[in-house]
Amino acid sequence: MFFKKELQVTRDPKELERVRQMLERAGIKYNVKSGVGSTGDPERGRGLPNVDAGEQYSISVSRKDFKKARSLFKF
Repeated sequence: MFFKKELQVTRDPKELERVRQMLERAGIKYNVKSGVGSTGDPERGRGLPNVDAGEQYSISVSRKDFKKARSLFKF
């Protein structure tokens, strides 16, 4: 994701939908990746999938739109 920057990571589907709607209203293109959350220390290569963590959503926008997208939210 060289041209994208992560805006937010959430496990809450309602929060994901709220962010998506706000970005769409502002005309900002975004990308959502989903996966299983992890535990441990990923910097040391010990990030293990956590079945209790649930699905995790990563919302990214283009680098040029990042400041505008960030200004829409109070994280």
